[in-house]
Amino acid sequence: MSTRQRPAERGRLKGIAASQRFTSEIREARLNHALSQADAAREAGVNRSTWTRIERGDQTTLTFEQAGRMAGAVGLDFVVQLYPSSAVLRDAGHVRLLQECRQLLGPDWSWRYEVPLGPAPEQRSWDMVGTHRVTGLVIRVEGETRLRDCQATVRRLVSKRLGDPHRLIVAVRPSRHNRAAIRSAADIVSAEFAIADARTLRALRAGIDPGRDALLFVDWMAAAATVAA
Repeated sequence: MSTRQRPAERGRLKGIAASQRFTSEIREARLNHALSQADAAREAGVNRSTWTRIERGDQTTLTFEQAGRMAGAVGLDFVVQLYPSSAVLRDAGHVRLLQECRQLLGPDWSWRYEVPLGPAPEQRSWDMVGTHRVTGLVIRVEGETRLRDCQATVRRLVSKRLGDPHRLIVAVRPSRHNRAAIRSAADIVSAEFAIADARTLRALRAGIDPGRDALLFVDWMAAAATVAA
């Protein structure tokens, strides 16, 4: 029986693969430039034996600075880029927020979770994608339990929805902190999202397009009351 790979182990394996690609590309570039290991090591400012061990894969520990010097010595640019993992980490609070958002939006929605934005190599995904069973309206839902940098959050969300024709609903806890964060970036938030009111919620529950992407405050008490009703 297969077991789910832990995020750290997945990261370790990706790190090993990146190290192997680095050594392979360094060696190939050195040979293409007809450089000896001694000449390349001298240019990079590293010990010849160190270069040899790295190129053979016997030494996998090196700093970004060393990697950059080695790449530069053979005509390459060393660039590191991080991407959101497809193995998204969700804490209990985030899972509960999404559950209560579903309750608020009512029973007439079918949901998919962790839906990729696009084909590989795209690794980003929507927290939830809902399709209304009656009207066919499709919405994207992102959950934000705590807004640490409201401007950065808005930029990230706008980047994710770029070119997507469907409405984006951002589920947010109505905490004092989150309300203050939204007020502090009111111009940026209002330019991209409407603050959902009762009319917006009624429209969404009925599967009607609310007319704008919306920021929806999700209170567990309100969600419970909606279900009870």
